[in-house]
Amino acid sequence: HGAFAAEQIPPRRKIGEIRGELISVREARRRAKNLKRIMIIEVSDKRAIDASASSDPLRFANHSCSPNASLRIRQGRIEIYSIRSLESGDEIT
Repeated sequence: HGAFAAEQIPPRRKIGEIRGELISVREARRRAKNLKRIMIIEVSDKRAIDASASSDPLRFANHSCSPNASLRIRQGRIEIYSIRSLESGDEIT
């Protein structure tokens, strides 16, 4: 699984958002223990978003030690921005 650019994306461009169920951090950590693929992001000390049932393709973005995108939490929302130029077909990491 992965998330891939459908078109060329310039640097520092908002690619999109990850949406899902708003849950407590406690519930998020309980759920994560039983998952092979974790699609939960803590957005504050008390709240997390579980994107497991979301239809947003960015929920499949994978970790990389040399990423081409960054995740930002803004007002409880999870936004993904390109770090550098991406070509169509590049995996978003």
